[in-house]
Amino acid sequence: EKVTLHLALDSGLNSLRDQQATMCEQEMFATSLYDYCDDTPRLIKLDVEGEEWSIFQYGAWAPLVRSLLVELHPYGALQPLPKPWPEGRDGPSPLLAAAIPLLETLGFKAESHLIHPHSVFAWR
Repeated sequence: EKVTLHLALDSGLNSLRDQQATMCEQEMFATSLYDYCDDTPRLIKLDVEGEEWSIFQYGAWAPLVRSLLVELHPYGALQPLPKPWPEGRDGPSPLLAAAIPLLETLGFKAESHLIHPHSVFAWR
């Protein structure tokens, strides 16, 4: 499938979604992860610079995945999210508080990642 990649000066902000940081666009071909997998992936690691919120809301992929490790970002969400707590602050990150219930509705158990404070690990 042909898609348009929106490129930004900061490559971490490159996205399939048009955004304020877009400097130029590049057409390219996209493929599904499942074109490469013969079986259910054991683990998928997502670091998609804010698009994880769209992925969580789509949800049709969820039954095909055993476990996820997701880096959470406060931007890119379809609804405004609170900023993550600064390092060392007590209590759960607001990003985790938003992500864990979404993953649970998709049939996962989820908890914060022990090493990365703004990541969530989810499994079945």
